[in-house]
Amino acid sequence: FFLLPSRCWELLAGGLIWFLGHRRWQPDWMNEGLAAGGLGFILTAAWWYDSDTRFPGATALLPVIGTAVLIASNSPRLTLIGRGLAWGPCRGLGLISYSIYLWHWPILVFLKYRYGEELDLPTRLTALGGSILCGFVSWRLIEVPLRAGTSPITLPVKWALLASSVAAGIGLAAVATQFDGYPAAITPGALPLLEAMEQGNFRHEVSLEEVQSGDLPMFGDPEGNYRCLVWGDSHAMAVLPAIDSVCDRLHIRGYQATHSATLPLIDFDHDSRMAAHPEFNRSVIDFVTEHDIDIVVLVGYWSREAERKDFRGCFMETLRELDDRDIPILLLTNIPDQRADPRQTICTAILRGTPLEQLGILSHDHDQEQVEINRFFAENAGDQVQILDPAPYLTDAAGRCRIVMDGQPLYWDNDHLTVAGALRLEPLFDRALTKAVEQTAAVRD
Repeated sequence: FFLLPSRCWELLAGGLIWFLGHRRWQPDWMNEGLAAGGLGFILTAAWWYDSDTRFPGATALLPVIGTAVLIASNSPRLTLIGRGLAWGPCRGLGLISYSIYLWHWPILVFLKYRYGEELDLPTRLTALGGSILCGFVSWRLIEVPLRAGTSPITLPVKWALLASSVAAGIGLAAVATQFDGYPAAITPGALPLLEAMEQGNFRHEVSLEEVQSGDLPMFGDPEGNYRCLVWGDSHAMAVLPAIDSVCDRLHIRGYQATHSATLPLIDFDHDSRMAAHPEFNRSVIDFVTEHDIDIVVLVGYWSREAERKDFRGCFMETLRELDDRDIPILLLTNIPDQRADPRQTICTAILRGTPLEQLGILSHDHDQEQVEINRFFAENAGDQVQILDPAPYLTDAAGRCRIVMDGQPLYWDNDHLTVAGALRLEPLFDRALTKAVEQTAAVRD
C-alpha cells in the first residue's frame, strides 16, 4: 500500500503537470469543462469508495486523474472552480490538510477503542473538529517554523530530541518483543477470551506439490473404513475441529486439502495473491480419484466471490466431477459474518459494561445477506449434496449469532470460528456425515 512501486505513477502524474507548466493547450471554455470534470472525478471517488473498494489499483485512477486534470486546467489561469478553491478558508484548510491527515487517524483509533467501530454523528463531528484543531496547532508551531528555519530550538537540541525519540522507539519495540506485546494494556477480563482466540488447530496451507504427491494432512480415525476429504479455504481450516471429532467417532479417515483464499472450485480464477496454484483444485479432483475418497466436504467464503462471472460455471463443473464419481457431498454455507472485529468488540464491551450476550450480528441480518447465494445453492446443488447451514448452531434464543457464548469466544476474526466455535457445529456434521456414510455403504453393497 505504501511502497513506491504501487504509488510512483501518482507522483509521476504530478511531475507531468509541473513539466507542462503554464502552457496553454486549450481555450478557456474547455479549461472550465475540464476543471468541472476533474472535480467530478474527485467527488465521485469520495462519495462511492468505501472500505470494500480495492485501493490502490485501478480504482486510484479516478481521483488521481481528477486531481491532475483539475490542477492542469487551472495552470494557465484560474477557472470558476479554481477561484472557488482559492478562497481563503479553502486555502487555509489546504495548508493544514497534511497535519489534519496525521492527526485524524490516532484520534479515530482511540475513539473506536472506547466507543466501538460504529461511531455516532456527534462523536464523528468531535473527531473532525479535534483533528482540525490539532492539525492547525501542529502546523503553526511545528511545520511552519521548521519550513521557515525560524524554530527557536537550536541544532544540538534538535539532534538530542531525534536521538531520544529513536532510543525510545527502540526501547518500546524491545519491551514489546520481550513480553509479546503489552498485556497490561488489554482491558481487564478480556485477556482469557483473547487468548482462547489464539488456539489454532488444522491451519494447514496445503501446497500443490502436497496434493500431487498425495501427502495431505490427515485427521479423524487413521484406520477408518471410510475416507473423507475436507476441501476449501481458511474457513474449512476453522471448522475442522468439529469434523475431526465426528470423523474420529464414526471411524472415518480424513484428508485435508485447504488453502487460504482458495474456494473449492475447479478452474476458478481466484483474484488473490494468497490463493493456491491455479492447478490446485484440479489436482484435488485427481486426488479424490486416486485415493478412493468416499465423502467430500466443501467449505468456503462463498458470498465473497459469488458475483464473479465464472463462479456459477465452476461450481457446477465441480459438482459434476464429484457426481460422476458417485461421491456424497456436504456443502457448508457461509459462517455468519460479524460486522465488527471480535477482539475489539469484546474489549470495548467489557470497558463499557455491555453484556457479552449482546455482541453479534442478528441471524435475520445474516439470512438477508445470504439470500442470493443460498438460493443458488438450493436450485443447483442436486440430490448428491447436503446443504449445511451453520448459523442456527451459533445463534442464541434471542436470534443473535453470538461472538461469545457460554464464556467462550466463537470467533477469532469477523468470519472465522475459534476451536470453541467450530465444536458447536459437531451435531450438524455428525448428522450429515452419518447420512453420507450410510449412502456410501449402500453403494458399496
